[in-house]
Amino acid sequence: VTTATRKYNIIYVYSVPYDDHKDLLKIGKAEVDVEEDYYPSPNDEPMTRAAEKRIAEQLGTGGFKHTLEYTEVAHYRDENGKGKAFDDHAVHDVLKHSGYSNHDFGEDISGGEWFPVSLEIAKQAIQAVKEERQSLTSPMHSIPEEEIHIREEQKDAIERTIAHFGFGDKMLWNAKMRFGKTLCAL
Repeated sequence: VTTATRKYNIIYVYSVPYDDHKDLLKIGKAEVDVEEDYYPSPNDEPMTRAAEKRIAEQLGTGGFKHTLEYTEVAHYRDENGKGKAFDDHAVHDVLKHSGYSNHDFGEDISGGEWFPVSLEIAKQAIQAVKEERQSLTSPMHSIPEEEIHIREEQKDAIERTIAHFGFGDKMLWNAKMRFGKTLCAL
């Protein structure tokens, strides 16, 4: 017997007890495999395991200490009941739009996911993403919908496919990489 599983993004927040990371939190993304719709409470055990595994990958075998501060599923249902997923970059964007810059550790060291925020601010940023807000103080549903522009060659492929489905139920597009096959198929 096989059981269908789904991968869900989770957002995790951790800290390290080192002077160069004082008052900074790392906000990252991991994935968790689950068997059904997954809307657990924050810090649920499967999320904690997935976050710890991802953190171990980042910190390697260096023996670095860390404290996992928080985990939360990066999936929500919008006002129409449609499931939506997001990643850590969406949380980073909310923080940046709220005036929190990611930390600069200096040359050749990326601090893109480390922010000088409290755990409470990090949680508020996650919630802001779920409420589709651009910043901590913007109103709900303030993230603008992006308009999609179909190129002429894409429009031609779509029209040919629609016409073909009057005769058959399969169509192969001989399109190069970066054509936008997935977008056109939608």
